[in-house]
Amino acid sequence: AKYVHYWWPHIPAWISALFFFVLVTCLNLGNVKFYGESEFWLAIIKVAAVIAMIVFGLYLLVTAGSDSVASFSNLWQHGGFFPHGFSGLFYMLAFLMFAFGGIELIGMTAAEAENPEKSIPQAINQVIFRILVFYVASLAIIMSLIPWNQLDLGGLDKSPFVMIFSQLGIGWAAHLLNFIILTAALSVYNSGMYANSRMLYGLAIQGHAPKIFTKVSKQGVPKAAVIFSSILIFGCVLLNYFIPE
Repeated sequence: AKYVHYWWPHIPAWISALFFFVLVTCLNLGNVKFYGESEFWLAIIKVAAVIAMIVFGLYLLVTAGSDSVASFSNLWQHGGFFPHGFSGLFYMLAFLMFAFGGIELIGMTAAEAENPEKSIPQAINQVIFRILVFYVASLAIIMSLIPWNQLDLGGLDKSPFVMIFSQLGIGWAAHLLNFIILTAALSVYNSGMYANSRMLYGLAIQGHAPKIFTKVSKQGVPKAAVIFSSILIFGCVLLNYFIPE
């Protein structure tokens, strides 16, 4: 809803949440191949966006004039890597664990992969390389463009990518990145519901969950597990909406 508010602040958050809730539920109730295709294209958008952002950020750093704040030295100046001590790192560990959550999905897809003996090991071996490119490199570029102590803290309800490029005065890049990050959030939601339903299915097969979750449609989808996961997610959205912070 925050990403949608970036363009249309008048749209209530519950409408955005309901729309994407219905969309992702329908994607997971369809054919498994259809889910795989949707997740593939959502992932392609993320990968292409991060690579393009790194290249564009490097261009801004290389072409920065003497009056620009963009510089690689921002990584070690202004107090260094831990200007307020190590406590900030420990506070961020919860967010870091959330960011890396999802790697286990690689193993969960083995049952429905066409050639798991070849594709699953390849995917696992590429994880470290992808972390270096999509996490470490992109963060290094972002933190080099603007010093951490000059960030507009009023924009922390937005994506850091959108905030940085907006502060640099590159409005079109901010709009583009907001769309890309919206698709990334949808990808997380989409894969999360997939994982929920398959985990329920696996537990039911082992006798640790109600047998109704073992029912599979003609398309190979455990629809009861998907619907139950959707109901739980919908309940969480309602609680988040009605219970004040």
